[in-house]
Amino acid sequence: MDIREFSTNDKREQEGVWVDIGEGTQLLIARLGNAKYEKYLRKLGRPYLTQLRYSSDSKLIQKLAIKAMSRHVLLDWKNLQENDKDIPYSHETAERLLTNYHGLYRVVSEMSQETTLFRAQELEEAEGNSATVSSGA
Repeated sequence: MDIREFSTNDKREQEGVWVDIGEGTQLLIARLGNAKYEKYLRKLGRPYLTQLRYSSDSKLIQKLAIKAMSRHVLLDWKNLQENDKDIPYSHETAERLLTNYHGLYRVVSEMSQETTLFRAQELEEAEGNSATVSSGA
């Protein structure tokens, strides 16, 4: 195996790739742990450093992670609806949906860690083509 198969494209990791999750719905997903996500998560966590050092408050940790994901991982969507109405993208709406819809949170979390979405080699081969990926979900 060529080690280059593990190399990823920083631009793709930061700006995201469109992932088809079915029924014409697509999510623009960046890599979990990208530089913007990590920087924002550290900023969010600063006021809670002492609390986080001495306890494993999983609800607080998840709340902070969702807030960071809503700004730096789930970047946009197409054809996402709630009660048969299109949902316009915003960070606040993304945060609400990731908090209230655990299935969406799982899909975004899993896809954002899928190395193949962000591979440099695949991006180079697809230059000039759409970068929509099907999740099979």
